[in-house]
Amino acid sequence: MTHLLGFSSILYPNFNYGKLVNVNQNSYINGTFMQRALNDQFGCKNYPGMLLESGGGQGTSMSHWSYKVGFN
Repeated sequence: MTHLLGFSSILYPNFNYGKLVNVNQNSYINGTFMQRALNDQFGCKNYPGMLLESGGGQGTSMSHWSYKVGFN
């Protein structure tokens, strides 16, 4: 469903409520909404954002939550 709503790396510059953040060779989506969701879900107050998958092909890399933190 998130792909239908525009969760694709080619649209990151157009996000109104979030941005792509790179920290220590990892990429995250961050913003006020994302920080609130991470705090509610995981109890993380100072996390850089939701980690993105860095591997895969052109259609999956940077367009999916990382399995490391997002699980399924």
